[in-house]
Amino acid sequence: MARGKFSTCNTCQNLNRLSKTFEDKKFHLKNLIQNKNRLEKFSLKQEGFFYDFSKQRIDDILLHELFDLARETRAKELFSKMASGKIVNVTENRAALHTATRDFTHYTILLDDINIISEIKQVNKEIKKFSRKVHNKELKGSTGKPFTDAVIIGIGGSYLGCEFVYTALKHSMDPLINLHFLTNVDIDNFGQ
Repeated sequence: MARGKFSTCNTCQNLNRLSKTFEDKKFHLKNLIQNKNRLEKFSLKQEGFFYDFSKQRIDDILLHELFDLARETRAKELFSKMASGKIVNVTENRAALHTATRDFTHYTILLDDINIISEIKQVNKEIKKFSRKVHNKELKGSTGKPFTDAVIIGIGGSYLGCEFVYTALKHSMDPLINLHFLTNVDIDNFGQ
């Protein structure tokens, strides 16, 4: 697919037409779970994870269209380019390197002949060192007292993962630092 409007690709138009069938009773969850083969057909085990899509409003036709969409938009090729540090953000003419911060392999991603994975690992070491000092009360705030709270500001939903993990685990542990989450820096968020 040449660069252009995503919604004009052939598969998107097919998916748009198919979306109208989602209101059909056959896509109601109580009907979907009656199909005994559905879990086997719409699930995947990979690298110790189990992905269950069987409770989603999806059928063979829709799955086929989604695979067609991936092929038509060259999703696999573009993902590989993104993961290897190639320019995929054409608006700003730069790489989208957020995947590199989540890469725990030993790959090399070069950007302007610099291995950014090495730099990320170094920054992660510094973050761990800083965190230990905060948890051990070695670092103090401007009042001279140890930190008791931290604010996570996540623009565009980037706080969600942190908040989900914190919420899920806070009842099974005694958090050393109370976390607070802001969706943006708008003054209206500060009252939460």
